[in-house]
Amino acid sequence: MKNLEELYTAIKTEANRLGFNHMGVAPALPVPHYQDFVSWVEAGWHGDMGYLARPDTLGDLDEEFRRTLHSYKNRGKPPRF
Repeated sequence: MKNLEELYTAIKTEANRLGFNHMGVAPALPVPHYQDFVSWVEAGWHGDMGYLARPDTLGDLDEEFRRTLHSYKNRGKPPRF
């Protein structure tokens, strides 16, 4: 891959091949009030939703993590926007 545009095109092509109707790329930005969320989880307010306390949920974003991928696959009725 020569650049990000080629990588994006390759990922979008593969997503289409797998049947996804949409694939997009968005910047990975700091989450507002993230520390409030961490405090809420550490206080035990997440109850039975233990996945919210996993290290991969509460971990810091690596400096190299710059983009997120989002995809949509229609599984019946079209979405209502």
